Amino acid sequence: MEFLFICFLLLSAFVLCGLCLLVIEYQNGRTRRLNQIWSDRMRSLANPSPSVVQKGDPKAA
Repeated sequence: MEFLFICFLLLSAFVLCGLCLLVIEYQNGRTRRLNQIWSDRMRSLANPSPSVVQKGDPKAA
């Protein structure tokens, strides 16, 4: 009887750890995707198109 209880505890611990790892990987993927979107947006703001160049901007000359 004690053997079955130990097996149950080990099995439930493995299942719980597996679910935790699954959730962590899911959140990691979402964060990576959001960071990619955010970095693309910041890159486009840092490099404005030539039509948006301010008047008197030394880079425009």
